Amino acid sequence: MLKLGKHPVARAAATSGTVMACGDALCQIIQQPDKSHGFDLARSARFGVAGITLHGPLFYYGFGCVDKMFGPTVNLRMAIWKHNFEIFWSNAKI
Repeated sequence: MLKLGKHPVARAAATSGTVMACGDALCQIIQQPDKSHGFDLARSARFGVAGITLHGPLFYYGFGCVDKMFGPTVNLRMAIWKHNFEIFWSNAKI
């Protein structure tokens, strides 16, 4: 069994993939209560793969860089500052 405590990137990828796949499955169930179109397993699998390969590792390293730049979040002011920086950085056009 993979020890996720010793592999933080794998943990972030597994968490993100699971949450994204389950979130999409829940969204399909809520949006289609009459079951007229059926459940799209491939769609949920794509969300899971995107979480495992892109979202989890990217956010792990991205938030790690922000923590190195600004230090740990110890109060609400620092949390707001980091949040605003992340919004600015993610929307910056090169």
